Amino acid sequence: KGKYDMLARQDSSHGASAVFACSMGRDMLLATGGGDNKIKLWALASSGAPSAPMMKAELLGHSGDVVACTFRPSTSIVASGSEDRHVRLWDVTTQECLQTLIGHTAEVCSATYNQEGTLLATGSSDKTVRLWDARQKNRCVQTLAGHTASVYSCAFRKGGRYELLASASQDGSVVLWDPRTWKCCQVLRSHHGEVVGLAWHPHGTFMATGS
Repeated sequence: KGKYDMLARQDSSHGASAVFACSMGRDMLLATGGGDNKIKLWALASSGAPSAPMMKAELLGHSGDVVACTFRPSTSIVASGSEDRHVRLWDVTTQECLQTLIGHTAEVCSATYNQEGTLLATGSSDKTVRLWDARQKNRCVQTLAGHTASVYSCAFRKGGRYELLASASQDGSVVLWDPRTWKCCQVLRSHHGEVVGLAWHPHGTFMATGS
């Protein structure tokens, strides 16, 4: 419902490189990841006529395309995933890399936090989803294997009795993972091609997938 108007636009935000990922944080701060191996932070105006966002910082450290980024809920931390196989955690206030998470053996295609910000899920071209626990110094606590091709997207269900994790893959499937056991509880196969994106309804009653 309602009408959405353009708030801001920035052409060539990553130079001649593609923009692969974006995530909104607190205080109208936008993070973007691009083919120039950078994460860029942009300050957006909350109202008024459309205007170019103001770049606040560039976060440097990845050695490949940055294809995923996501803010940890209610914090100043943004996680980024890259073609270089690494996940990096950044403090956007100090613009420092806090930690590099190593474990995936191929490009990291997606990253998402659960509602509490205690778990980070990352999907990779190594066909797995890894779970990193912020309560255990971001240690990898689970590796979920079940897909037969790259994992392009993953998302936690925010509603319901517990936070199911869904992962979408190049193999054409969406897999649902039960957080009580981290076992596969359902495989959805309705698309006729690779599934590149998914999103849960805020109440967790529906899920949309794109192929």
